[in-house]
Amino acid sequence: MHRVMTPTRYRECLATLGLSQRGLAPYLACSDRLTRAWATGVVAVPEPIGEWLEAWVGHRIVHPDPVPPKDWRRLKSTLPPTYHNAPTAADIPGT
Repeated sequence: MHRVMTPTRYRECLATLGLSQRGLAPYLACSDRLTRAWATGVVAVPEPIGEWLEAWVGHRIVHPDPVPPKDWRRLKSTLPPTYHNAPTAADIPGT
């Protein structure tokens, strides 16, 4: 059975994945011009790409990205003082 991914669904998938049209291009080793054409419907989303995106979205829903702890900033004070005062390029001779 052939499933055609609509431009709207394509954009929804990208939003769920937190990707822009340009951000998807490196995953596929293609130009962002092509990914934008899929989003506008100028070019149909290839069936394997649609299936792959749907699988990725399904995985993301079941396994959401972990959320960092809300109090992580308080941990900063436990780091060695040298960590907070790391040298910059201006501090290094010859740079």
